[in-house]
Amino acid sequence: NSKQANGTFTSPQLIIEQQATRKLAEQIKAKLQLEQEKKKAEEKAKKEAEEEARIKAEEEARIKAEEEAKKKAQRDHFLRYELVKSSPLKIPKNADITDQIKTGYAQVRYRWKKGNFKYTLRWHTRTPNAPKEQGNTWVVERRRMGNSTTPHIDYILVGKKGKKNIWIFRSIWEDAIKNRKAGTATKEQEELLKNGHWKV
Repeated sequence: NSKQANGTFTSPQLIIEQQATRKLAEQIKAKLQLEQEKKKAEEKAKKEAEEEARIKAEEEARIKAEEEAKKKAQRDHFLRYELVKSSPLKIPKNADITDQIKTGYAQVRYRWKKGNFKYTLRWHTRTPNAPKEQGNTWVVERRRMGNSTTPHIDYILVGKKGKKNIWIFRSIWEDAIKNRKAGTATKEQEELLKNGHWKV
């Protein structure tokens, strides 16, 4: 009675409840700690996976870039030193080269200047409106440069007589192309277009 009066008496039931509460608190704490550790492990695994994916993507991008650079170097070498061998006109090594994909055909354009002339040579696959037998061909153009008083003049190479080149005005060439598209080209115009498309 004296302990109960002084507030120091603890019933067995209360002791059991306190123990149960402490045990429950410890269980909750352990569970939370386990969940935190699991979350940390998941975050670590996620970061490691992301890092592995990043490294893999960088490696794949590096390999792809190297392959593309190799292909480009091979293509550049082919255009600069191999394709030019089939040209009807000698192409200088310092010519500007443009590799193009046009509507329905591929084209490589070579440009350079010599004296009062600007040259443009175009190698291309068969164009959509060309005869089926045309295949891959060269078209050779040159421009006599003009000035403030004299207009420039454009020509197309359509043949050779000995060592002499045969050039026609570009306007004649364009008329022949226009008429062929319309189905009204003359025999002479068809011959010009055939001769002006130099087979590879």
